Amino acid sequence: MKNIHETTLNKIQNCAKLIIYSCLFVFIFVWFSVLPSAARAASLYFYPSSGFYSVGQNLSVGVYVSSPDKAMNAASGVVNFSKENLQLVSLSKSGSIFSLWVQEPSFSNSEGTANFEGIVLNPGFTGNSGKILTLNFKVLKPGKANLSFYSGSVLANDGEGTNILNNLGTASFDLKELAPSSQIVSNLPPAPEIKSPTHPDQNKWYALKDVRLEWDIPENVIEARFVLSQNSSDEPKELIQDNFKEFSHLEDGIWYFALQFKNKNGWGKISRFKIQIDTTPPNPINLTFVDGKQTYNQTPTIIFDTKDNMSGIDFYKIKIGDGDFFDVPAVIVQSNPYKLPPQAPGEHTILIQAFDKAGNYSYVSDKFTILFPPSSFKIFSEKLLNILVEIIPIIGLILLLILMILYGIWYIKRIQRKIKKDVVLTEQEIHKIFESLKQEIEFKIKILEETRSKRKLTEEEEKIIHYLKSDLENAEKMLKEDVEHFLEDTK
Repeated sequence: MKNIHETTLNKIQNCAKLIIYSCLFVFIFVWFSVLPSAARAASLYFYPSSGFYSVGQNLSVGVYVSSPDKAMNAASGVVNFSKENLQLVSLSKSGSIFSLWVQEPSFSNSEGTANFEGIVLNPGFTGNSGKILTLNFKVLKPGKANLSFYSGSVLANDGEGTNILNNLGTASFDLKELAPSSQIVSNLPPAPEIKSPTHPDQNKWYALKDVRLEWDIPENVIEARFVLSQNSSDEPKELIQDNFKEFSHLEDGIWYFALQFKNKNGWGKISRFKIQIDTTPPNPINLTFVDGKQTYNQTPTIIFDTKDNMSGIDFYKIKIGDGDFFDVPAVIVQSNPYKLPPQAPGEHTILIQAFDKAGNYSYVSDKFTILFPPSSFKIFSEKLLNILVEIIPIIGLILLLILMILYGIWYIKRIQRKIKKDVVLTEQEIHKIFESLKQEIEFKIKILEETRSKRKLTEEEEKIIHYLKSDLENAEKMLKEDVEHFLEDTK
């Protein structure tokens, strides 16, 4: 019984060890296989990557980068193509995410290779379809034409140049010979000339979802067909009788309208018209004040940037306070930081607008304050001191003159009060003298009048009484007027 238990226990232990070792193996596999792949999450690929083409036809293939999880800022590669049946006519950089090229893209038909190496400025590119360049081929012979990357690299925008490339795509095209009946026909209709009043320039982006396309129909054309697709190589399929076509509410992106005419001899060449639509504003603008929102620096430094996922940022506009807008090229912002023009002390409002290549824009607004600089305060204090040194003596003289005038007024008032007092005393003294004189005259008049009661006065005595009374009355009146005039003059 004991042996059976030991055997069972050993089996359980062995199973447990097997489970532990298996888990450890899976962990090591994930660590060394899956995690590095997650870190290296970028790829280079071709679009389109397949299709059917005829000899003599043009074949355009785009080289793209995908880096959905991590920003990349540089990529390079060497493309191999089948030189036996493809001739590389040109390389187009139109619509490329690259801002700078380490060296101009080049190619060699004798070796069947094309080279590119470029840089995306800060903050780099993040997304699934970053166009690098377009390879424009001419089909020479029927057969199978293959495209592949001989080598490649995609560097992360992490300051260390980490290569995050984990996949290199391929492309394969079936090339066929033109049918004999098509080769001998010479009177096929010409390729249509397509125009658009809504989106006239094929190289420009438009913030308009409604598209109108127009063309002239030659007299010998009996049929026409078209296709609208985001694949530049799709063949026309849908018949149309009008000389125009309108599309409403197209999604943002690049569209290709293909049109083909037919006459009694057959179908003619296909014309393609590219339509670029972007109705979405750029992403919100990130604005940072390097010196802080309050600074003594009168030319403050800011960092601002954003991305546009479709047409790309074209330029920025900046307005400070009541000033005019001024343009800032996108390439300057990509080399942040950006120094603002000199600003006066005080609070300012800054408005930044980011325009994409279709004219859409987003904006951000914020405030910052330029503090009164200590050096300027020192200069202001010195100037104020110099002014005070010059005007203080003048102010002192003015104050002294005012004090002298006030003292003079006070002194005059004092003299006037003293004179008035003396006049009053003199008046009183005069009145005393006059009263004494008056009493003396009245006494003499009284004696004469008493004498009249005893005897008849002589004519001479009557005149004396009359003159004494008259002189006394006149003297009293004159005395009063003279005193009043004198008092008036001394006020």
